[in-house]
Amino acid sequence: FAIRTTPNVPVRNTINLLKCSWLGILEECENHLDTCGYVGDKCKVGCEEVLHRKELNAHKDSCPYRNVQCKHCTKVFNFRDMPKHLKECSKMKVSCKLKCGIVMRREDVTQHLKKDCGMMVETCTLECGMRMTRDELKIHVINTCVQREVPCEHCWEYSKFCDIPNHL
Repeated sequence: FAIRTTPNVPVRNTINLLKCSWLGILEECENHLDTCGYVGDKCKVGCEEVLHRKELNAHKDSCPYRNVQCKHCTKVFNFRDMPKHLKECSKMKVSCKLKCGIVMRREDVTQHLKKDCGMMVETCTLECGMRMTRDELKIHVINTCVQREVPCEHCWEYSKFCDIPNHL
């Protein structure tokens, strides 16, 4: 602004002459600058980008430093940090990495693989040495394992399937 000594002379906002259409007297100019939407101001959310004041409200909703809440765990993060958080969020739903079809919270994956997942490969519990998925193993120990206990057709005494020929 040009400094004028004559009060009540109309002046213009020369900071943003092309955008701001304010016209008033010099004494009111300072008040106008406090509220003028075309004056540059830093983002208060965190990125410190300089924008016209009138753009700051809309910018708050798109600022990469705005706070957002994770929809899985409800913790609050900067928007720019959310992709990293989602890769680690313990409450986020994930599919079993062995593709058994179960969807669970990330924090439950270890327990699922350890105890429940039918696609986890294990060694036969009857000590035949065969390795297969838990789902296959359930059928194997009942129907096909050579170490399973079966009744003798003649005396109904139980023996290991592999020992039946010697039993007779």
